[in-house]
Amino acid sequence: MAESLISMLINLAVVVLIAALVYNHYKSRVAAPEERYSTFWPRFLSPFIDGAILWPVTSLLPVIIYDVLPAAYITVNVFVTLFFYGYSIYFHGNFGGTIGKLKCGIRVVDAKTERPIGMPQAFLRDAVPLLLSVALYVVAFTQTGVSHFEESIYISWVPMVMGLWFLAEIVTMLTNDKRRALHDFIAGTVVIRPTPEELDIKRESRLEQAS
Repeated sequence: MAESLISMLINLAVVVLIAALVYNHYKSRVAAPEERYSTFWPRFLSPFIDGAILWPVTSLLPVIIYDVLPAAYITVNVFVTLFFYGYSIYFHGNFGGTIGKLKCGIRVVDAKTERPIGMPQAFLRDAVPLLLSVALYVVAFTQTGVSHFEESIYISWVPMVMGLWFLAEIVTMLTNDKRRALHDFIAGTVVIRPTPEELDIKRESRLEQAS
Protein backbone atom coordinates (compact mmCIF):
# COMPACT_ATOMS: atom_id res chain seq x y z
CA MET A 1 0.00 0.00 0.00
CA ALA A 2 2.87 2.38 0.82
CA GLU A 3 4.22 2.18 -2.72
CA SER A 4 0.76 2.79 -4.17
CA LEU A 5 0.28 5.86 -1.98
CA ILE A 6 3.67 7.29 -2.93
CA SER A 7 2.89 6.80 -6.62
CA MET A 8 -0.53 8.39 -6.17
CA LEU A 9 0.91 11.37 -4.29
CA ILE A 10 3.38 11.96 -7.10
CA ASN A 11 0.54 11.81 -9.63
CA LEU A 12 -1.50 14.17 -7.45
CA ALA A 13 1.38 16.65 -7.29
CA VAL A 14 1.60 16.67 -11.09
CA VAL A 15 -2.18 17.08 -11.48
CA VAL A 16 -2.30 19.89 -8.89
CA LEU A 17 0.60 21.69 -10.57
CA ILE A 18 -1.08 21.52 -13.98
CA ALA A 19 -4.43 22.52 -12.42
CA ALA A 20 -2.81 25.57 -10.80
CA LEU A 21 -1.22 26.61 -14.09
CA VAL A 22 -4.52 26.16 -15.94
CA TYR A 23 -6.44 28.16 -13.32
CA ASN A 24 -3.85 30.95 -13.34
CA HIS A 25 -4.02 31.14 -17.14
CA TYR A 26 -7.79 31.40 -17.39
CA LYS A 27 -8.76 33.22 -14.16
CA SER A 28 -8.55 36.73 -15.62
CA ARG A 29 -8.86 35.92 -19.31
CA VAL A 30 -11.84 37.36 -21.17
CA ALA A 31 -12.75 35.69 -24.46
CA ALA A 32 -13.34 37.87 -27.50
CA PRO A 33 -16.69 37.46 -29.33
CA GLU A 34 -15.01 35.54 -32.16
CA GLU A 35 -13.68 33.05 -29.58
CA ARG A 36 -17.16 32.09 -28.38
CA TYR A 37 -16.92 28.53 -29.69
CA SER A 38 -13.13 28.17 -29.41
CA THR A 39 -13.43 25.83 -26.46
CA PHE A 40 -11.13 22.93 -27.29
CA TRP A 41 -8.22 23.83 -25.02
CA PRO A 42 -10.21 24.92 -21.95
CA ARG A 43 -12.30 21.75 -22.29
CA PHE A 44 -9.15 19.66 -22.63
CA LEU A 45 -7.44 21.29 -19.62
CA SER A 46 -10.38 21.75 -17.22
CA PRO A 47 -10.39 18.06 -16.13
CA PHE A 48 -7.05 18.66 -14.38
CA ILE A 49 -8.83 21.03 -11.99
CA ASP A 50 -11.69 18.57 -11.49
CA GLY A 51 -9.21 15.73 -11.06
CA ALA A 52 -7.41 17.56 -8.26
CA ILE A 53 -10.72 18.29 -6.52
CA LEU A 54 -12.06 14.73 -6.84
CA TRP A 55 -8.74 12.99 -6.05
CA PRO A 56 -9.57 12.07 -2.42
CA VAL A 57 -12.68 10.15 -3.50
CA THR A 58 -11.72 8.82 -6.93
CA SER A 59 -8.10 7.85 -6.19
CA LEU A 60 -7.22 7.83 -2.48
CA LEU A 61 -10.38 6.24 -1.07
CA PRO A 62 -10.30 3.17 -3.38
CA VAL A 63 -6.67 2.36 -2.49
CA ILE A 64 -7.39 2.59 1.24
CA ILE A 65 -10.52 0.44 1.01
CA TYR A 66 -8.86 -2.18 -1.24
CA ASP A 67 -6.08 -2.55 1.32
CA VAL A 68 -8.45 -2.94 4.27
CA LEU A 69 -11.29 -4.80 2.56
CA PRO A 70 -10.33 -6.42 -0.78
CA ALA A 71 -13.81 -7.94 -1.14
CA ALA A 72 -15.23 -4.43 -1.59
CA TYR A 73 -13.59 -4.07 -5.02
CA ILE A 74 -16.86 -4.11 -6.98
CA THR A 75 -18.64 -1.80 -4.54
CA VAL A 76 -15.84 0.77 -4.64
CA ASN A 77 -15.62 0.72 -8.43
CA VAL A 78 -19.34 1.25 -8.84
CA PHE A 79 -19.38 3.96 -6.16
CA VAL A 80 -16.48 5.89 -7.72
CA THR A 81 -18.09 5.66 -11.17
CA LEU A 82 -21.45 6.91 -9.89
CA PHE A 83 -19.79 9.63 -7.80
CA PHE A 84 -17.77 10.93 -10.74
CA TYR A 85 -20.73 11.11 -13.11
CA GLY A 86 -23.01 12.38 -10.35
CA TYR A 87 -20.60 15.27 -9.80
CA SER A 88 -20.52 16.02 -13.51
CA ILE A 89 -24.30 15.82 -13.99
CA TYR A 90 -25.08 17.89 -10.89
CA PHE A 91 -22.71 20.74 -11.73
CA HIS A 92 -23.60 20.82 -15.42
CA GLY A 93 -27.31 20.80 -14.62
CA ASN A 94 -27.14 23.49 -11.93
CA PHE A 95 -24.20 25.68 -12.90
CA GLY A 96 -23.52 25.02 -16.58
CA GLY A 97 -20.27 23.18 -16.01
CA THR A 98 -18.04 21.40 -13.54
CA ILE A 99 -15.79 23.47 -11.29
CA GLY A 100 -12.98 22.94 -13.78
CA LYS A 101 -15.05 24.25 -16.69
CA LEU A 102 -16.29 27.24 -14.70
CA LYS A 103 -12.75 28.19 -13.68
CA CYS A 104 -11.66 27.92 -17.31
CA GLY A 105 -14.37 30.35 -18.38
CA ILE A 106 -16.59 28.00 -20.36
CA ARG A 107 -20.26 27.07 -19.95
CA VAL A 108 -22.55 24.36 -21.34
CA VAL A 109 -25.76 25.77 -22.81
CA ASP A 110 -28.63 24.60 -24.99
CA ALA A 111 -27.50 24.37 -28.62
CA LYS A 112 -30.60 26.09 -30.03
CA THR A 113 -31.32 28.81 -27.49
CA GLU A 114 -27.92 29.11 -25.78
CA ARG A 115 -29.76 29.30 -22.49
CA PRO A 116 -28.73 27.31 -19.38
CA ILE A 117 -29.41 23.59 -19.45
CA GLY A 118 -31.18 21.54 -16.79
CA MET A 119 -30.63 18.12 -15.26
CA PRO A 120 -32.17 16.12 -18.16
CA GLN A 121 -29.68 17.52 -20.69
CA ALA A 122 -26.87 17.23 -18.16
CA PHE A 123 -27.69 13.54 -17.73
CA LEU A 124 -27.81 12.93 -21.48
CA ARG A 125 -24.32 14.41 -21.86
CA ASP A 126 -22.88 11.69 -19.62
CA ALA A 127 -25.40 8.94 -20.35
CA VAL A 128 -23.32 6.92 -22.84
CA PRO A 129 -20.08 6.53 -20.82
CA LEU A 130 -22.03 6.09 -17.58
CA LEU A 131 -24.28 3.35 -18.95
CA LEU A 132 -21.39 1.63 -20.73
CA SER A 133 -19.37 1.53 -17.51
CA VAL A 134 -22.27 0.21 -15.45
CA ALA A 135 -23.11 -2.39 -18.13
CA LEU A 136 -19.54 -3.72 -18.14
CA TYR A 137 -19.52 -3.90 -14.34
CA VAL A 138 -22.81 -5.82 -14.36
CA VAL A 139 -21.56 -8.27 -17.00
CA ALA A 140 -18.31 -8.79 -15.06
CA PHE A 141 -20.22 -9.40 -11.83
CA THR A 142 -22.62 -11.93 -13.38
CA GLN A 143 -19.68 -13.71 -15.01
CA THR A 144 -17.37 -14.03 -12.00
CA GLY A 145 -19.24 -13.01 -8.87
CA VAL A 146 -17.77 -10.93 -6.06
CA SER A 147 -14.70 -13.04 -5.25
CA HIS A 148 -13.08 -12.81 -8.69
CA PHE A 149 -14.67 -9.62 -9.96
CA GLU A 150 -11.36 -7.81 -10.49
CA GLU A 151 -10.08 -10.70 -12.63
CA SER A 152 -12.87 -10.43 -15.20
CA ILE A 153 -11.78 -9.49 -18.69
CA TYR A 154 -14.72 -7.09 -18.86
CA ILE A 155 -13.14 -4.89 -16.18
CA SER A 156 -10.11 -4.40 -18.40
CA TRP A 157 -12.49 -3.32 -21.16
CA VAL A 158 -13.72 -0.29 -19.18
CA PRO A 159 -10.66 1.95 -19.79
CA MET A 160 -10.45 0.70 -23.39
CA VAL A 161 -14.11 1.50 -24.11
CA MET A 162 -13.79 4.89 -22.39
CA GLY A 163 -10.66 5.60 -24.43
CA LEU A 164 -12.47 4.84 -27.69
CA TRP A 165 -15.39 7.02 -26.63
CA PHE A 166 -13.01 9.87 -25.76
CA LEU A 167 -11.30 9.53 -29.15
CA ALA A 168 -14.67 9.66 -30.93
CA GLU A 169 -15.52 12.77 -28.90
CA ILE A 170 -12.29 14.51 -29.93
CA VAL A 171 -12.72 13.66 -33.62
CA THR A 172 -16.31 14.91 -33.58
CA MET A 173 -15.34 18.09 -31.75
CA LEU A 174 -12.67 18.96 -34.30
CA THR A 175 -14.93 18.47 -37.31
CA ASN A 176 -17.62 21.11 -36.72
CA ASP A 177 -17.50 24.88 -36.34
CA LYS A 178 -19.06 25.02 -32.87
CA ARG A 179 -16.75 22.31 -31.49
CA ARG A 180 -19.64 20.12 -30.42
CA ALA A 181 -18.65 16.64 -29.28
CA LEU A 182 -20.78 13.50 -29.53
CA HIS A 183 -22.34 14.05 -26.12
CA ASP A 184 -23.28 17.59 -27.18
CA PHE A 185 -25.20 16.24 -30.18
CA ILE A 186 -26.89 13.62 -27.99
CA ALA A 187 -27.96 16.17 -25.37
CA GLY A 188 -28.58 19.11 -27.70
CA THR A 189 -25.90 21.24 -26.04
CA VAL A 190 -22.93 23.38 -27.00
CA VAL A 191 -20.00 24.71 -24.98
CA ILE A 192 -19.37 28.44 -25.15
CA ARG A 193 -17.07 31.07 -23.70
CA PRO A 194 -19.63 33.56 -22.37
CA THR A 195 -19.07 37.30 -22.34
CA PRO A 196 -18.70 39.15 -19.00
CA GLU A 197 -22.18 40.61 -19.57
CA GLU A 198 -23.69 37.13 -19.88
CA LEU A 199 -21.96 36.03 -16.68
CA ASP A 200 -23.32 39.09 -14.85
CA ILE A 201 -26.85 38.29 -16.03
CA LYS A 202 -26.52 34.69 -14.82
CA ARG A 203 -25.21 35.84 -11.43
CA GLU A 204 -28.14 38.25 -11.05
CA SER A 205 -30.57 35.49 -12.04
CA ARG A 206 -29.16 33.14 -9.40
CA LEU A 207 -29.33 35.86 -6.74
CA GLU A 208 -32.98 36.51 -7.61
CA GLN A 209 -33.77 32.79 -7.42
CA ALA A 210 -31.97 32.52 -4.07
CA SER A 211 -33.91 35.45 -2.63
